[in-house]
Amino acid sequence: MLGFVSVLFAIGFAGSAFAAASYFPTYGSSYVRCEAFTTCPNGMPIRCWAYGNSYNYTACTWSVIPGAYVECTGFNDWGQWAVSWARCY
Repeated sequence: MLGFVSVLFAIGFAGSAFAAASYFPTYGSSYVRCEAFTTCPNGMPIRCWAYGNSYNYTACTWSVIPGAYVECTGFNDWGQWAVSWARCY
C-alpha cells in the first residue's frame, strides 16, 4: 500500500511541476462547450467560455498560454459568434 501511495504522489507532483513550468500554449475544440482557465502570477484567475453547435457541427475553440492568456471562440450566451479573451496584467 505504501508503494501505491508514493507512486500516486510522484505522479501528482510531476504533473503539477510540469504545469507550473510549462509556457507552451494548449488548445482544443468541442461541439458542445469550450472553457479556458489559468491563474496569473499575481494569483488572479482568468477564464473564458464559448459554446459550439453540435446540430450543424460548428465547433468552438479554446487556447491557453499558462499564466498569461486565455482565448475562446464560438457562440456566446446570446447566440452570437464571438471571440472572448483575457490576459494577465
